[in-house]
Amino acid sequence: MDGARALLEQYADMLDMQPSRVIEYPTPFRQDGFIYFVTCDRPDFPIKIGWATDTDKRIAGLQGGLPYPVLLLATVPGTVETERRYHIGFSAHRLEGEWFERTPELLALINSLNTPLPPPRKRIAPEDV
Repeated sequence: MDGARALLEQYADMLDMQPSRVIEYPTPFRQDGFIYFVTCDRPDFPIKIGWATDTDKRIAGLQGGLPYPVLLLATVPGTVETERRYHIGFSAHRLEGEWFERTPELLALINSLNTPLPPPRKRIAPEDV
């Protein structure tokens, strides 16, 4: 049972309702999107860990509020829940909201996300054997 359902049942018990009467709404926390890592074109500028379904649109929105050009460092498929896990993992380096210190650990993670996968192995056709 997921945490949201457990909370719904807990509140239903408090209100003396049956859990089946509690409406479950689709949650954006499970919506597929992308976790993005951005910074500005300045040394030691913090790194933002965010989530969006359209990273181009999100970065354009961020650009309007920042004084320097925004640089996309990496993206990875994920949900808001995935983003939350990144936030928790780097919480010791959180500056404000979704902005984090530019630490060696965070940069190593970003570099690992940008590491290209090895090329697929070439299949050998039976006639080539």
